[in-house]
Amino acid sequence: MWCLRRMLGVSCKEFRTNISIIRELIKHRLSTLVHSRILKFLGHVFRRDNNSIERLVVQGKVEGTRARGISPM
Repeated sequence: MWCLRRMLGVSCKEFRTNISIIRELIKHRLSTLVHSRILKFLGHVFRRDNNSIERLVVQGKVEGTRARGISPM
């Protein structure tokens, strides 16, 4: 349950029952929480410099040309 509390931003010192946490997650839809956090992370990655490996992975663009012909493998 601690991971669900952490996702909702509920403090450990705050007295909340497990049932109230689950009801709030159902109300907010867990998938929307995850989706919003992914979008926030992508915004963070795109604001970084152009040479970061995370930005290259997310964009999927690699500079240069691919080798022509039959691959040696």
